[in-house]
Amino acid sequence: MLTYYEQFCEMATHSSVTSLGNAFKDASTPTDVRWEYHYFQTDANKLAVFLFTLLQVATHMEQVSFAFFEPRLKLDPDLVSMRTCFLNEKEKQRQYLKATYKVC
Repeated sequence: MLTYYEQFCEMATHSSVTSLGNAFKDASTPTDVRWEYHYFQTDANKLAVFLFTLLQVATHMEQVSFAFFEPRLKLDPDLVSMRTCFLNEKEKQRQYLKATYKVC
């Protein structure tokens, strides 16, 4: 979980030296000096990684919760089926991101 915390801290819009530096852009031209600060992330590749990482965190949280209550929860065949379906859909998304954005 520390890995996720570190990753999200650098992706989020809070004022650390790293996040400020990542949001700063030099948009100067040969005739004008222009600096920009992009508060919101608009890079599709970075957003794809961020959103998939959120999905990964949610998956880990669900797995921990399920493991804690597994003796009771595994008796519900619908729940077991939904969990399998979710993992299959998550894998499809990972494959899509890998093919589209060359990530994950």
